[in-house]
Amino acid sequence: MTSAVVIGGGVSGLVAAWRLALLGRAVEVFEATDDFGGAVCPQLLGGKVIDAGAEAMGIARPSGLELFSELGLSDVVVYPRRTDARIATPQGLQKLPPGVLGVPASTDDPLVAALLNEEEIQRARAERDVTITSEMSVDDVVGGRLGSAVVQKIVDPVVMGVHAAASDELEFTTLFPGMDSLIEQEGSLVGAAAKMRGGLGPSGSAVASLRGGMNQLTARLVDACVEVGVKLNVNTPVGGLERLENCWRINVDMVGVSHADTVVVAVPPTVAAKLLATSAPHLAEQVAALRTTSVKVVHLLVHSPELDLQPTGPGLLVRRDRMDVAAKALTHSNAKWAWWEDLLSPHEHVLRLSYGRSHQFASNVTDGLTDEELLAKAENDARNLLGVRKRFYVRASTVTAWPGSLAFAAPGHSKKVAHIAESVQAIPGISLLSSPLAGNGLAGVVAFAQAEVSRIASTHQGEVP
Repeated sequence: MTSAVVIGGGVSGLVAAWRLALLGRAVEVFEATDDFGGAVCPQLLGGKVIDAGAEAMGIARPSGLELFSELGLSDVVVYPRRTDARIATPQGLQKLPPGVLGVPASTDDPLVAALLNEEEIQRARAERDVTITSEMSVDDVVGGRLGSAVVQKIVDPVVMGVHAAASDELEFTTLFPGMDSLIEQEGSLVGAAAKMRGGLGPSGSAVASLRGGMNQLTARLVDACVEVGVKLNVNTPVGGLERLENCWRINVDMVGVSHADTVVVAVPPTVAAKLLATSAPHLAEQVAALRTTSVKVVHLLVHSPELDLQPTGPGLLVRRDRMDVAAKALTHSNAKWAWWEDLLSPHEHVLRLSYGRSHQFASNVTDGLTDEELLAKAENDARNLLGVRKRFYVRASTVTAWPGSLAFAAPGHSKKVAHIAESVQAIPGISLLSSPLAGNGLAGVVAFAQAEVSRIASTHQGEVP
């Protein structure tokens, strides 16, 4: 039997460990913190369990639902009960048109007309041909084809809400994988968006979660790992890696030395770069160059009869010119997920506000605020966005910081990722699962971890001494 060590017990690390064990490997996981799951973890809000980080998984690709099925979670898979998300504009709230990451699936949609003036609509309908390269931003492609108004008024708030960066900062081909081929097939970006959207329904419907929250995924992955014999360790940071002649030497702080023919590095880029500095300095340098963005998530448990009407549907995305609000997105959790109804008292609501934008917006958001100051801002933001001034009482609140949690995929990112993949494949017995390589979103993380397990499983490894 061969052996593998997984450094990092987030979802990607747990998926990799479980898959490797199913293939007959003896697997050990070292997690530096006191719990597993990374950003897919539970937190208490007024005695109620919430998702501190990721709350859903995209289902546009099959990896997420397939994982739920394999783990025996199909019976608790849930879908949003409301999908009528809004964009918060200076003029008020407007429904988000169906599309792909804000790119509308039709320029004749009345929801598009509600966000654009007549001249901007005509510009969008007269789509211009733009040759796409990996160095082009979302703004370059979408703005060049449909006009800058489509980017500023529709696409940018969605991109900002999901990726915490602006459309002119992020690479089109990374955020819209496969879209360039669809554009060639369909003859237009709008046609490609309609094709990619397919039968997924209204905006916001192409996601799924679990009854009780996505944290149930982590709990089940931990159980699945134990069932197949994976040895799990918490509070055990790894201090260094060394490539020997036919295996890896792993220096585990406060534990000692471990050896394995395969090592899976499932930690953030800064940590991975330090671990690889000695044995793979070129790869370490490439990984260190990957950029990320930090975010904070605020949860509010509020008592508000006015919110019983669910005025924003499942939530909203905030446009840049909405200057009275610092949040980039708000989710009305119990409007979005029906399972909350059994847990909340009358007139109770769970609100989730997201903060954190790329460096060019640092002066516009929440850098340097204490948690107490951020909570005060979040309450004010919620009141402004929801239009509620009276009978709005915060009963409990939490702030969760996620440093470097989102990939910052600037133009040229896909080339960096390709070069890193080549460097990884040139080193025996190693896989690198740092999140910027998989992109933002759990479905991509899961798919990437599974693909890496298949790759390293198909490669012959040396025996452990």
